[in-house]
Amino acid sequence: MTFSYRLKSEISALNDALLDYIVSNELPEDSAYASWFEAESGETPEDFYNPEYVFYFALMAQAEFRGQRIRIKTSQADFAALMVKLARSIFRVELELTQQREYLILSTSSPGDYQRIIGRLERSFNFQSTRASLDIDLEDLMESDENAILQAVFLASGSMAEPSYHYQIELAIRRPAIVALVSSILQKKEIHFITHQRGRTKLLYLKGGDDIAHFLASCGAQSTLLEFEALRVEKGMRNAVNRAVNCDKANTRRLVQAAQEQIEAIRYLKERGIFQDLSEELQAAGDLRYDHPEYSLNELGAMMQPPLGKSGMNHRLQKLCRLYEVERREESNNGY
Repeated sequence: MTFSYRLKSEISALNDALLDYIVSNELPEDSAYASWFEAESGETPEDFYNPEYVFYFALMAQAEFRGQRIRIKTSQADFAALMVKLARSIFRVELELTQQREYLILSTSSPGDYQRIIGRLERSFNFQSTRASLDIDLEDLMESDENAILQAVFLASGSMAEPSYHYQIELAIRRPAIVALVSSILQKKEIHFITHQRGRTKLLYLKGGDDIAHFLASCGAQSTLLEFEALRVEKGMRNAVNRAVNCDKANTRRLVQAAQEQIEAIRYLKERGIFQDLSEELQAAGDLRYDHPEYSLNELGAMMQPPLGKSGMNHRLQKLCRLYEVERREESNNGY
């Protein structure tokens, strides 16, 4: 089961449970449930919203309205079951469910069902399917309703990449009015996104880890959010380890190259009888490097009598290398 599928299943289950709660507690129909709850109790729970919004905005984002028939396609069984349950609860409408290859097709079965649903969309949001227009003021929406809209659009037209590979949520929205509304909600929440046009569909992409985490939290998908954050931590640690390993490899290459250059310089000075005329301190440092090419500067310095630190050992070896360069230049100038 993909990460995207699990996310849609969790969102669908949240709405299914909320709908059951509303029905069992006999909350009034055709109401903004969070506003009603606030009026009754004086409190507004953040996760309490109107589940009808999920039904309405899923349709307005992605459904086809054609020939007195509403049709929406999905590959998510949980989402299809939720839409059937919402249609039954809100309109007493039974949506037809058919299979088409890997997709489930939900559709109204009669012109009367079509008119009941489209009439509600027109009255509540001035939605016109032929013009794809929408009349809704973001300032009139509660945050919980904004979150329900994000849920609806993701369920109807969204997908999430496997975060172990890369971070991305895609919202593929057919209607410009819904694109504008969702864009405004994301901007209000400071969730960054980029857009791309694919034919007649607008794509909204979320690519930042923090932005995706904020989106998941807004959708109320706590289990998916925790799993995503755990993967982010794991991926961050793995990247940090890889950077450290790469850094160690680069440092090792530099140390090996430096040791090879020092040994070449010492060999040259010994072969030309120059080495034995140097101070005892330089000869001791040179002999240790020559005999132990694999040792670090710290290890070589510890073997000196008296012991030297890394910088002291490096200073003596660099002095041998400079002497080597001087002798090589003189040899070259003399034509040898």
